[in-house]
Amino acid sequence: MRFTGDARYGDWAERLLYNGVGAALPLTGRGRNFYYSDYRIGGGMKVYRYDDFTCCSGSLFQCLADYHNLIYYKDPQGVYVNLYVPSEVTWSHQGKSVKIRQETEYPLAETSVVTIEPAETMEFPLQFRVPEWANGMSIQVNGAGANVTCKPGTWASVSREWKAGDRVEIRIPLRFRWQPVDSQHPHRAAIVRGPVVMAMDYSFLEPLFRPPEGDEELNRALTPDTGEIVRDSPPPGPGVFQVRATDGGKLRRRIRPYYTFGENYPYLMYMDANEFPPAMW
Repeated sequence: MRFTGDARYGDWAERLLYNGVGAALPLTGRGRNFYYSDYRIGGGMKVYRYDDFTCCSGSLFQCLADYHNLIYYKDPQGVYVNLYVPSEVTWSHQGKSVKIRQETEYPLAETSVVTIEPAETMEFPLQFRVPEWANGMSIQVNGAGANVTCKPGTWASVSREWKAGDRVEIRIPLRFRWQPVDSQHPHRAAIVRGPVVMAMDYSFLEPLFRPPEGDEELNRALTPDTGEIVRDSPPPGPGVFQVRATDGGKLRRRIRPYYTFGENYPYLMYMDANEFPPAMW
């Protein structure tokens, strides 16, 4: 990314942050670690490796130590906001100190607020990564529309004279979409919301959830979970959705971020419209 400046590498890093390293089971004593995710259309579980001290026992720390270097980038003109995470950075622009603070609950929420604190009023561009999937991203400065082009897969640039306390609000609409596992299997896909892969609770038997064919139908079928259906479980947290059957009925199943699943809890991530119903694993 530092070599090319292409925003698409930020999309790749973001996916790994939430669905790769960020979704792994934590290390336990004696180097026992999470090793493999199961992607079968019949369902899967997160499990620990049967032996100790695989390469993951050491490389996990290398990954974690590097993530803070992926949030912001700079060039001689200004700063690039690559990841939307709670964070703070201070850098020197033309010999003067500038601090940026980012506050957000993304990817559970659609907005991130960036506050600029320059040592004195100065002009420079702020560049914000527009994810390749983000249609309708918008930017406001101090509550007013910034009239900035937010083309998916590029950087949105806000250039102005900044003073202490200026606030930039970035809104990235989060909608459900199908993400195929690869180009050879276009019908074998996972449900994705923003950068986050979702998975279905699969701990009980129930009429199978036939996947909606298109993204619009998918967004109608999934609604925020209020705890109305599954009364015998803890209240749902943010980012948890209930499945509404295509015939209008309600199911007990929940869709939630893959990173929230713990050890040995059955989940269903990939579904294949050409292989329905799937075989139980």
